[in-house]
Amino acid sequence: MKSAEEIVEAIAKASNWNERISLIRKIPESFGTAQQPSIYASIAKHAYVPKIDSEFAYVHWRDEYELSNIESIYIIVKNRTNEFSDISVKNLSQIIFDHPGTQRIFRLIMGFTTQEFAEACSIHSISKGSKGVGKSTLKNMESGKPIKIEIALECAMRRFHVRRFIRATKS
Repeated sequence: MKSAEEIVEAIAKASNWNERISLIRKIPESFGTAQQPSIYASIAKHAYVPKIDSEFAYVHWRDEYELSNIESIYIIVKNRTNEFSDISVKNLSQIIFDHPGTQRIFRLIMGFTTQEFAEACSIHSISKGSKGVGKSTLKNMESGKPIKIEIALECAMRRFHVRRFIRATKS
């Protein structure tokens, strides 16, 4: 049986997707459930993260991204998160509920357009049997219109899952 390091290296060096997928499918057969998360994180770190390139070749100028338009909500986020150190789902959902416009700051930090963030919310929500957060709801939130706590929680959950993936690939 190969070690976890050998499996990760073989996956990273695989010559094609079929070979890579075949090797990944063998992980549950060779390693216990307690080991699998760290192995998958290591695969992401060694096989995928080095190949990720930004697709932000050019960001079209928009008034809504000007500092003067987002500075006040950025300050709210900065203060309520203790300079971005308290980013728990509970805290983020409360901030978004209390100040719906802060959703724009969180979305921009993640690098999503409104449409992309709506899609990220919808994919997760559909799998959980709920409606999700649509593009028009996000635009209303970002303009400061009041929302339900469930919507704030859904938006906060998206950031949490992205942050958890990033943290796993960096360790």
